[in-house]
Amino acid sequence: MNRKHAYLGEVLHDVRTHVRRYVVIGDIELDAIALWTAHTYVYAAAQATPYLHPYSPEPGSGKTTLLDVLDQIAWNAVQGDNLSEAVLFRMIHAVTKAKGGVTLLFDEVDTIFRKKNSDSADAIRGVLNSGYRKGKVAWRCVPPSHEAKPFDVYCPKATAGLHGLPGTLAHRSIPIAMQPPLPTDTYEEFDPEEANESADAIARNLEMWMKEADSILRDPRLKPARLADLDARGNEIWRILLRIGDHAGGDWPDRARTAAVRLSGRQNHHHDTSAAVRLLGHVRDVFTEERMTCAAIASILNEDEQMPYGGWNDGKDISTRELGKKLGPYGILAKPIRIDGSRAGNGTCATSSRTPGFGTYPTLTLKTGTPVQPASLSQKRPERIRYRNRVYRFLKTAQTRINRGMYRLYGFCGHSSVTVPQTASPR
Repeated sequence: MNRKHAYLGEVLHDVRTHVRRYVVIGDIELDAIALWTAHTYVYAAAQATPYLHPYSPEPGSGKTTLLDVLDQIAWNAVQGDNLSEAVLFRMIHAVTKAKGGVTLLFDEVDTIFRKKNSDSADAIRGVLNSGYRKGKVAWRCVPPSHEAKPFDVYCPKATAGLHGLPGTLAHRSIPIAMQPPLPTDTYEEFDPEEANESADAIARNLEMWMKEADSILRDPRLKPARLADLDARGNEIWRILLRIGDHAGGDWPDRARTAAVRLSGRQNHHHDTSAAVRLLGHVRDVFTEERMTCAAIASILNEDEQMPYGGWNDGKDISTRELGKKLGPYGILAKPIRIDGSRAGNGTCATSSRTPGFGTYPTLTLKTGTPVQPASLSQKRPERIRYRNRVYRFLKTAQTRINRGMYRLYGFCGHSSVTVPQTASPR
């Protein structure tokens, strides 16, 4: 059985040319869009479908135009702006049952997910989170008997909007970054009637390929190898696109893998990680000793200009209380520690065996490009930070001894009840 198709590679190039005619976008993104468009015709042969997420920081970047272009060339495309959750799962189920599949194009999705504590947004997110994997259904009670009925919600979806998606949904999506076109960029205004002829030719060719490709795309012997630069979810959603690239032949296998790593690789995860996970990586980075107090950690985080914690709480910096609250769920708990034989306050130690969260999460990368690596005891930080830690420990020990001496002095003078004024902790 020949795994290379005679004309699929040419059709993918036609998709790239057609999209670029109306939308200003990068070459890597164009490759991903071409593969994604082809997969809408054969997604039934896959166990998971990747969502496409065109996004931009500003309007006027071509996101809606891209969905209009896809509306003409994707398989049974339906534009579903402003759909409620009740309509969403019923529409996907009905069109899939009637036509054998559907591609949902969801514009301005940011207007839904920017609402906090919205039951409607949570319900739509639940449908979208389930609908990327084959066999997932949405169970709903159907009147008048109110019996529980399953609704098939598995289908390709493109969700365009400003900024990013909620974390769980972003992990199921291929991000397509877009920017407003420059005056020097060349493109045509999208006219559905003018674009219809070339779009119909692409759709007909993809539909012909769909009838021939099912057995190839289901063949377990042709399953692509996992990409080390992608996590488990990334390999899952890109598998069907890699299969299509392999089936197209030529340079498409390499282009598919390059797009996968560039758009969904581990190096991009810092955009989607939670604030707590980023904080975990930064705390792991600042460890210079085997043991450090929470106050010392917070001080270093607040004073480092490359980290975002100075002014974290309305200009008040990150506190030791918030530090413990964020890291507690990851198994990093503060407890009384001793440094140089004396009690130094609440803190933790740097060895991964004592703080399991340090070894659980992968190396992060700051947006500034500075790699955040797990600190080892042999790695030495700048002398300035080590000196500050020694000064802090000295002042803390001195403060403790002075307070003890004052208690003894007041007791010797006959004062039975005294309140020793507490000085601020040195930073």
